[in-house]
Amino acid sequence: MPSASKYNPISLLDVPYHSPRPLALFVGPEGDFSESEKQLFVDKKGVPVILSYNTRLRVETAAITLLSVTGLM
Repeated sequence: MPSASKYNPISLLDVPYHSPRPLALFVGPEGDFSESEKQLFVDKKGVPVILSYNTRLRVETAAITLLSVTGLM
């Protein structure tokens, strides 16, 4: 798993399926997280993950997609 030293999102497809780390899902607002929110996430050793590099989803669609994909992991 990549280091969380800076806010550099990875693809959900690159996340190990059976990671020993706890999983917490955060769906960002349509305008993205603020810089202070991103920094807090990094400070707490979070690993930012994106669903797609070239597609933006609405908040409600992203949440359903995340739950569906992580349920398959």
